[in-house]
Amino acid sequence: MDAGGRAVWVLLLDGRGQPVAGAQVVARLELQPSELGSPAAARAPAAAAPVGELGVLRGPLPFPEEIISGSYQAPGAVQRGEAGGVTATTDSKGGARLYPVPAGRVQLLASLDSRSAAAELVVPPLPPAAPPESEATALRIVLRLGTPPESVCTLPAEPGDGPEPLAPTGEGPEVAGRVEDGRGFPVAGARLELTSGRARTLALADARGVFSARGLPAGAVTIVVRHPGYAPLTVNHPADRPRSELRLQLQPGGGISGTLRDARVGGLPPGAQLTAESSSGRQTLALAGDGRFLATGLAPGELTLRARAPGYAPLVVPLRVPAGESKDQVTLPDLRLELTRSASLRGRVRGPDGAAAGAVVTLTLSLPGGQERPLGQLVTDERGEFAATDLPAGNLRIRAAAGNTSARTELELVAGDSARTELELR
Repeated sequence: MDAGGRAVWVLLLDGRGQPVAGAQVVARLELQPSELGSPAAARAPAAAAPVGELGVLRGPLPFPEEIISGSYQAPGAVQRGEAGGVTATTDSKGGARLYPVPAGRVQLLASLDSRSAAAELVVPPLPPAAPPESEATALRIVLRLGTPPESVCTLPAEPGDGPEPLAPTGEGPEVAGRVEDGRGFPVAGARLELTSGRARTLALADARGVFSARGLPAGAVTIVVRHPGYAPLTVNHPADRPRSELRLQLQPGGGISGTLRDARVGGLPPGAQLTAESSSGRQTLALAGDGRFLATGLAPGELTLRARAPGYAPLVVPLRVPAGESKDQVTLPDLRLELTRSASLRGRVRGPDGAAAGAVVTLTLSLPGGQERPLGQLVTDERGEFAATDLPAGNLRIRAAAGNTSARTELELVAGDSARTELELR
């Protein structure tokens, strides 16, 4: 890998959430899942594919200060890997630092004994002015080790669920097949989540696109397939059909790119976060130091971007993402998202007998064309007071209600200002 990349911090956990020390972590471009592990495993493509679980930890990872500063060397020292890769060994707290990891689609693999984990991520380009090895531009990710038997878990019952329907007990047949693209070529490294009833397991497609999963009970199986650059695929496989020789075909998804910035002074606000929500789920988008973002493999159709940062009003942008014709295609480029400084509001509600404790205060923002955007509700304290922060600038409508009495008022919020109001219930 070239020397212009970012640092990637990996926190490796076991199935109980405990850190895993002494595991090998590899970051490579175009890496196949079979390249990690023992030579025997690499020579046996028909063996069970590695499985694992990926999670993203919100906020900074709990790494010791000596690791964050780079003064800690062993056993997490970084080594150049073969084929242009970078490898590291996790330390006693499960941490490993990979550097340099170049911009582009990168595969991370971790392995210890018979357990493994895998993830793929898009590494944004490093800002031109960023210093080499800057921790401010480092990416952080959590990998969770698993083995085929250990990866089967039981999902908790949803509120209001009735009793489980009668079904055969015991392990059902193996679920196996191949993941391919629209041209019939294998999609190596595709991640599969398989659910049957309340049991769930994960699998990873090998270099031939072949996958297998055991441990699920008999019955219908729901399979969700994901791979960077392709739209997520959900397949509901009925209980009366064979589970072997499945062919799962991924189609190119849509893609977006753009910049998130301060509307007044430019630049990326400190602590900014950007998420994308669609019918296929919610994901956090990586932001470069200059606010640039890129996401491909999105499900075509309705998408909602949500941006927020401390001291700024939340931004909600609904979009429609067109389908792409090829993998990793950006179909909605050059988006410009601007965050404005938020306003705050403090108020007091009074009734016929004095302070109105427990009154419900509803905040609504007036929009052009007579439309309204609900912002939320507050409840007054024992002094009849309420407070709201991170409010967008604009015309704010306030309604307070308690029992059979109510009060209304309007005021103009200015970005960066703090407003006060009082309401008298009648």
